[in-house]
Parts: sequence; structure tokens; C-alpha cells
Amino acid sequence: MTRSEGPMEGRPTTTQDGAGRYPILPSTAVLIVFVALVAAVYLADPDGIGGAFAIVAGMSLLLASAVGPLWRGVGPRPAWMCVTAAGVFLAAATLDDVEPFASCRVGPFEYGDVATLVAYSLLLTWFAMLIRFVSDRDRSAMFDTGAACVGATLALWVTILAPLSTVDDLATGIVWTAYPPLDVAMIVFAVHLCLASGRAPLPLRWLVTGLLLWLLTDSIYAVQQVHLAEGHDVPALELLYLLAHACVARAFTHPALAELSPAAEDRPPSGTRGRRAAIVLFTGLPAVIATAIPEVGTVDTIVRTVLLALIVALLFVRITGTMTALSDARAESQWRATHDPLTGLLNRAALVDAVAEQRRRDAVTGARTVVLFLDCDDFKRVNDTWGHLAGDTLLVDLARRLPGVLREGERAARNGGDEFVVVSSARNDEDALDLGRRVRRAFESPLRVRDDRVHSMTPSIGIAFAAPGDRCSTDDLLGRADAAMYAGKQRGKGRTVVFGENLARLTHARAAIGDRLGQVAASEPWDIELQPVMSGPGLRTRCGWEVFPRWHDEVLGEVPPEVFLPVADQLGLLPTLGAGVVRRACEALTRLREASPGEDLWISIDVSPAELRDPGYGAAVVDAVREAGLTPGSLSLELTEATLSDVIGVAGVLMELREAGVRIVVDDYGEGAASLGMLTRLPIDGVKIHRCLVVGIDGNPAARERLGAVIALLRTLGLHHIVATGVENPIQERVLVEMGCPAAQGWLYGPELAVEEVVAAALRDQDGLHDVITLAVPTPAPLAAATPEDLRLTPP
Repeated sequence: MTRSEGPMEGRPTTTQDGAGRYPILPSTAVLIVFVALVAAVYLADPDGIGGAFAIVAGMSLLLASAVGPLWRGVGPRPAWMCVTAAGVFLAAATLDDVEPFASCRVGPFEYGDVATLVAYSLLLTWFAMLIRFVSDRDRSAMFDTGAACVGATLALWVTILAPLSTVDDLATGIVWTAYPPLDVAMIVFAVHLCLASGRAPLPLRWLVTGLLLWLLTDSIYAVQQVHLAEGHDVPALELLYLLAHACVARAFTHPALAELSPAAEDRPPSGTRGRRAAIVLFTGLPAVIATAIPEVGTVDTIVRTVLLALIVALLFVRITGTMTALSDARAESQWRATHDPLTGLLNRAALVDAVAEQRRRDAVTGARTVVLFLDCDDFKRVNDTWGHLAGDTLLVDLARRLPGVLREGERAARNGGDEFVVVSSARNDEDALDLGRRVRRAFESPLRVRDDRVHSMTPSIGIAFAAPGDRCSTDDLLGRADAAMYAGKQRGKGRTVVFGENLARLTHARAAIGDRLGQVAASEPWDIELQPVMSGPGLRTRCGWEVFPRWHDEVLGEVPPEVFLPVADQLGLLPTLGAGVVRRACEALTRLREASPGEDLWISIDVSPAELRDPGYGAAVVDAVREAGLTPGSLSLELTEATLSDVIGVAGVLMELREAGVRIVVDDYGEGAASLGMLTRLPIDGVKIHRCLVVGIDGNPAARERLGAVIALLRTLGLHHIVATGVENPIQERVLVEMGCPAAQGWLYGPELAVEEVVAAALRDQDGLHDVITLAVPTPAPLAAATPEDLRLTPP
């Protein structure tokens, strides 16, 4: 047989599962012809040349079995080396009828029997290694196989082998009693391998056929030792052995041999149903046969008792293992149902149960139930900078630290995303604040985001109580803590906020605003107010207006922007609101230009990340400008530094707007952490300097130097549209003029005014700047119950 196969003979056949297409090659036909030729020669002269020819043929087939795995290069190598060694021993055993090997003995046993038993042991070892490789997690499989082997041995014993226990030659009795059970064991292992791998490839079918022939021939020979005269040979049995060797040789040289060792990731599910049926067949039926057939002696009685005891023991261990596995699976399922798979902390469902359980305990002790809601500040920046794997690593590190700062009875859970909740109890407010301080200690050292990198982070914490007898639900209590956390995040990150009456009123007001927004958003009930921006000599010439959205609702009354804008963002209504504001602002600028024909005015509008991420925002802005009869250069869009941090999400629409002619301006520069690199990478036309850099320049030389350095730096970057905000007195204005600041904005030049008032003042006097900026119009009062200043804040 050669490594390269010849052309296919007839229609090709494939493996049972179709995973590979290995045709039955001419070597199979050649093997059949070879066996037929050897049989013919043997039957013609069994004691002469035919017998010698049969021995050589059998040895050749078994040596081919030894070389086949090496030839095919299958793995795992240690397991297949057992097959190679077994083939060598079996080939050597065929010489037991040839001198001088015929007279060789190992103690009371013949040389050929010892070699065969060693080969059988090696084959059993190979089967065991393959089964473990295919079903390494299914420990019960080995017990099933063992029980099936013992059961089959019991059936063989009571039907065939028990009479051999009376043979005078003990060595002969042992040998011929051992062969059939070993054959059965290998057949059971082969069947189990089929069930465990979920398929029966062609090499395994050839092997099972050869094993069945071995079992048949060994059983006949065993019976012959008792019922036939010694030395009486049956030529047909030698031919059966030859045919068995041929099947085994074909199995271990087949091109599809590698399918007997499937890769771990390709393992199909174990055939547990077929295995259970096989266990019933191989254990129940032998027990019935052993009961029905009478015993033939003391040895027979002992063997039957031992084999039955082994079956019971193996089945007991198997059942015990199954019950243990079911218990472990139930425990694991319960854990998975109640714990977050990433951090190992309680999940949202278990958190609700933990809060309810804590409230029941606190109702008995009289303590208050405390819920601490924690959110990681700027967590999105971690994902955007280092990737989501880094974000997961950070959350895992935080989850590892949290239990270390908690006390007995306090439980931590992951609510979702970067939100965590701690459930505890407290006697007073100080106990709750102490919990917040302890949780904050988990952030004292930077959190790990990669093996070689850490990241400093602050938490925003909200705390809510539920006293015994409080009728709020668990969801309400969690919602209170969430609202407190969100309020602290709005007032500045890294804060701890305790939910109180004022925040409760604000929360209710926001809920009412949210309901109302959902009802009226489609009608765009927004209005706008304008504040002038000054430039020119002495900063006394009006060059533009900043737009501020306003909402006066017929039900809620005057709702301040700091209240309804965050609610609109939460409801996903900011793109709708922003589009309406842009249209109204463009219409207002058209009217103002008509009222002041000598002024080349522009308008500036704040824009949120939610608006920029809206796919149709860029086109909507350009359409609004053109419908109002304006050029895109008449409009400036102001972005906060927080918006700039989402570079990937907004760069495309910013480029689209800038190419259309819309001016892009960074608002509140100097308050956040926008880098110079961001200003150079993004399409930016100008900067509005935050008032924190302007306050103090009227009496603090250091503040003047800082502001002057910022203005010089921005000009170096090629940004000449620079507006200083928060100008409140003439001294600040004079300092800005001395620095050469191009433009300014603030209450010195007037408050925010309604469009109608600005237009009316301009129409009264085309030089009506003085009238406009001195017109005293009170700012609408915010909702009395919804002011954020009433929040109970504790410093970070």
C-alpha cells in the first residue's frame, strides 16, 4: 500500500457526517483480493505452504496497522503510539506457531498469548485516551463504559466462559477466559467513542468489524478448548482471524483516520440518549441472563457475584455523580441568574431582591435602608480611548475593590454599564455619608485598564433612604438614589448627593416636564432670546447675537433651560428641539438685518452631542439657513468641550457643516479639558473663552497674564474668531481692549431679550444699540419647586 492513492473506483462515498470526503480507494479492493488469495492458498495446503503464507499475510496486515497512524500523521501522538505498539505485539504473536517461537513461554503462558494480551491492553489504553480526549468533561462516560464492559463480560461468562473454569490446565483456562471479555471491552469502548463524538467515521466502522470478528473467533476457540479434542484445528477459524486482521489494518491505514481524533473546538455534543440505552442493554440484560442460567461450580459463583457487584458499584457511582452534577448545575444556574457575568457582583434582578430583603430586616431592627447609587465619571472616554476591553477591565478592577471597603451585611451589585449599587442600613445620616466615603476610597488609587496602564477616575454618588413604614417601592428607592447621583453629576462630577425633599420636588417636576414634553414636542413650542456680542473699536459695535432657547408652557408656566434641556436629552428630543431653535434663530436674524440694514450680523447657537449624532442634523441646519434667505456663514454653532471629547461621533457632521460654510466654535474654552491637539484636528473656526478666565482680570495681574496667554495661543493656532464671555464691568472691557481681544459678551452689554423686544428697539432707532443694551427686562423666574440650588451636596 502506498501513501498516494490511485483513481477512485466507482462512485465515491463519504463519511457519515459528511465532514470530510474520503472515497473508498482501490486499496480496499486490493485488500479484499489479497485476503481471498491468501484464503485460497491456505485452504489448499493448510499445513504446508498455505499455512506459512497465512502467517506472513497476517503479520503483514498487523504491521500495516502499526505503521498506519505514523503514516497518516494523526494525533494526539501519545495515544496513537499505543496503536503502533499494539500492532507490533500482534504481529509478533503470529509467530507463536513458528519455531523457535512455538516453544517460548513466559511462565505457564505461551509466548503468543502474552504478546496478544499486551497488545489488547495497549488498544484498551488507546480507546481510553481517545474517549477522554473527545469527552474530557464528561466523567460519567468512563463509569458508563466500565459498567457496559462488566455487563458484557458477565453475559459472556455465563454463556461461554463459565465451562472453561473446569479446565484442568489453569493457564489455558485463564487465557481463553480473558480473550472474549477483552474483545467485548474494546467493542464497548468503540461504541462509546461513537456516542461521545456523535459520529461513526469509516475507520471506526472497519475497526468495530474487526473486533467483532476477533470476538467471534476467540469465543469459538474458547469453546473448542472444552468440547473439542486438543490439537484439533478448524481452518475456517484461521481465515476468520485473517479477515479480522485485514479489517483492523484497513481501519488504521484509512485516509480518514484523523476523524477519530476531532479537534476540541469541533467536538459535537455527546450522544447521551444512545449512551443511556446502551447502559440499560449492557447491564440489565446480562443480569437477567446470569439469573436464568444455572451455575456450574464455585468459581462460576464467585465470578458472577464479583461481576454483579462491580455493575452495582459502577452504577451507584454513576448515579451519585449524576446527582452531584445536577446539584452543581443547579447551583451554577442560580449563580448565573443572580450575578453579573463580567464582575461577579449581584445583577439587577438580584439587586431588587437584596433591597427588599434589607428592608424586611431593617423593619425589625428599626434602622433605615440605604441605597447608594454609583456612576463612573467620564467612563465613555475610557472606552473611546483604549477600547471596550479596557472599560471592562476597569469595571472588573472596581468590582474587586468594592467588597474590600464594605462592612458585613452590606452588598454590592452592578446595575448595568458603569453603574453600581450598594445596599446597607443606617441609624442616621452620618452612617450613610460614611458609606459614601468608604465607597469613594475604592477610587483613591487609579483603576487598571490594561496590564500596563491605569486610569484615575472619580465617582458620582447618590444616596437615598427608606425608613421603616415608608411606602415607597424598591424601584422608587433605587430611582431616588439614581436621581441623586444624576443631580450630583449635573452640578459637577465626583460629588455625593443625598436625596432630600427639595430633590424630590425637583424629581417630580422633571417627571411632569418629561410628560409634558412628550405631549407638545411635535408642535415645537420653543421660543428664543438673544444676547448681543460686541466687537470693533473699544468693543462697542454689535456684531452678532447668541441664541438661548426658552419654553413657556400653558400648563407648567415658565420652565428654565437648565431644567427642560436635560429632560429633553433624556427623552431623545434634543434633535427636534435643536432643529426648531435653528429655524427660529434664522428667522430672527432675517428680521434683525431688515431692522438694522447697516449691520452685518450673525447668530450663534449652542449645539449638543445628541444633535450632532443625529444623521439628518447637518442637512436640517443648512436647509433652515437657506430658507431664511441667509448664507451659511451667518450661523455659528457652539460646541462644548464635552462634545469635542466624542471626536469619532461628531467629526463627520462637523466637517459637513463647515464645508457648507457654517462656522464651528468651541464654547466655554478653559473650563474643561479640551486639548490643543483637539483644536487642531477638528474643523474649528473660533473659540469662546469661559468666564472663569475673565473674572478677576479687573484687579488680578495673574488673571490678566493667564487670559493674555490663552488669547495669544489661540491666535497662534490660526483661530481669530475669539469671544471673551462673562464681561460685567467697564474695567474688564478696557483690559480686553488692551489685550486685543476681538469680541466680548456679557451682562455689561445687556441681558437675554426676546426677539420682539430687540427688533422693536432696532426699529425705534437705527442707532438703537444703547436702547437695546439698557432695556431692563426681568429674567423669567424658574419653577419654584425645581431649583437645583436646593440640592443637599457634600464635597467630593
